[in-house]
Amino acid sequence: MLDFVKCIAKEAGSLIVDAFDKPLSFHEKVSYADLVTDTDQQAEDLIKSRILEKYPSHKIIAEESASGRSLLTSEPTWIIDPIDGTSNFVSKFPFCAVSIGYFKDKQAQCAVVYNPISDQMFFAERGKGAFINEKKLIVSQCSDLHNALILTDWGGDRNAANLDTKAANIRRLISEARGRPVCKW
Repeated sequence: MLDFVKCIAKEAGSLIVDAFDKPLSFHEKVSYADLVTDTDQQAEDLIKSRILEKYPSHKIIAEESASGRSLLTSEPTWIIDPIDGTSNFVSKFPFCAVSIGYFKDKQAQCAVVYNPISDQMFFAERGKGAFINEKKLIVSQCSDLHNALILTDWGGDRNAANLDTKAANIRRLISEARGRPVCKW
């Protein structure tokens, strides 16, 4: 199964590489930070068709075509984001990826995150660990927020109320991690 997912991620990634240095047309989905391109749709269509050719009874939840009410069930299900980081892709910032996960009984069985621009493939399979380009990843032994590296993203919904809430949550996390308050944004 994992080899199949890796192959279709590479195939979809080639669409991203082909479009990366070309002018792109895009439109907003929810906000100016939540974008979709023709390449998103082409990559999603390719991934879905490959999956359904091999597994016609499997359910697919895909970012560009899923309704907001798509729920993960116990059925064999694929979760797809054809270009995770579309804003980066549109901006020619080389941090975007094809993300594909396979779930059964509501549990991840395998997943691939492939950045075709840098040709980095992160993948994992239940019970076998996580890897980057065939090299096993070593999990951090950090169990304390105080010493943890925390990364965040604003996400696609950037209205003022949500940004204020997100900034407040980040300040709270930083304050808890370092034991002192952080200046107001």
